[in-house]
Amino acid sequence: MASLLFKQVWKRVSPTDGDDPPGPLQSEYPFKEILLAAVLQGAIYAVVKAVIQRQGAKGFQRATGEWPGREPLQEASHGRRQPPSVDPRRDRVLGSSCSRPSSAWSPS
Repeated sequence: MASLLFKQVWKRVSPTDGDDPPGPLQSEYPFKEILLAAVLQGAIYAVVKAVIQRQGAKGFQRATGEWPGREPLQEASHGRRQPPSVDPRRDRVLGSSCSRPSSAWSPS
């Protein structure tokens, strides 16, 4: 989808008559045109990816009632919902199997 969109946009903004965007190793194109193609392609791919991920998350939320990737809230002793507690020594949510690696390096 992003590839088709990029090709259509490139046809309209291309400084030359070529239908295909220049590749980085094509010496017949000026460097500015190669950079323009790369920046434009990267921006279009990022926007399309964000739209697809966001719409997928909204669909998941409509189907399940939960936002994807969030830990379910735990009931507190006084009846209000609280976010899961975090273990500061391990920098992770208690009960979760995933943790971030430590940024400190120590020789063994």
